[in-house]
Amino acid sequence: MIADFQKRFGNIIVVIAIVLIGCLGLCGNSLAAPASPVSGNITMVTASPSPAAITPLLPGMGAPVEILKNMYPCIKGNTIIMEYIQECGVGTWREERMRSGSKVARLFPANSCGKQLVFFSTYAGERDDPDRVATIWILNASETWSETMDPVYPDMGARIDKLKGRYPPVKNNAVVMEYIRECGVGRWDEKNMDSGFLAVHIPPGNSCGKQLVFSTKMAGGYGDPTQIEAAWILDANETWSGTMDPVYPDWWTYRVQGLLAGTSKNPPFFVVGVVITLALIGIAFALIGRRK
Repeated sequence: MIADFQKRFGNIIVVIAIVLIGCLGLCGNSLAAPASPVSGNITMVTASPSPAAITPLLPGMGAPVEILKNMYPCIKGNTIIMEYIQECGVGTWREERMRSGSKVARLFPANSCGKQLVFFSTYAGERDDPDRVATIWILNASETWSETMDPVYPDMGARIDKLKGRYPPVKNNAVVMEYIRECGVGRWDEKNMDSGFLAVHIPPGNSCGKQLVFSTKMAGGYGDPTQIEAAWILDANETWSGTMDPVYPDWWTYRVQGLLAGTSKNPPFFVVGVVITLALIGIAFALIGRRK
């Protein structure tokens, strides 16, 4: 009977077994393979690129640059500084003091461009005004900066034009203009004084052996000739002080103006001398009155 069953249905069983095995194989492949993309609200998950495929941010093109721009918004419009940053990045930067007490910003490269940049920014004008960048030096990466180095910006003619543009009153001040004609303009800078004034220091652009300092009001119209309060001419190696006697105006006018304005530019002996003089004048008038 079994033999008769195998004879009659054996081939059919073999065919069914082959079909079942084939179906199981197809189902297994469909379970192992990822689903094909189809329309609908299906989130596609892709593998993250390897680290080598990611373009790294150039060192120094992130936080140091942004902090620098926040501290000195005026550099955003300065072509020389922005070209340096594009080429070299900013690995780190710091502020350094000049002989006058003013600060410069010194930028070190983030890559192997082999250069560093130093710039001086004035106090006058809006913080984001590109004209606040008064002087720029570019030197080798291993070089030690000194303010006596020749800057890449500005040259002599540009320095004079920039000084006049920043402080228009100098164009109408005979003392300052005579100094510029004789000595030129070196790498000038400025620093805050008391009582709302700036002291602008102009070293010579040649070997005339002199330097000039003038004080100007921080507030008010920059084109007003009265903005220049005083001017001093010193020897090239002399250190300026606000207690020195200026060449403009005459020393008596300068001292009396300072006394009336209540500023601290008069030395103590001058104030005491004025008080004694006024007291003596008062006594003299009193004696004259008694004699009458």
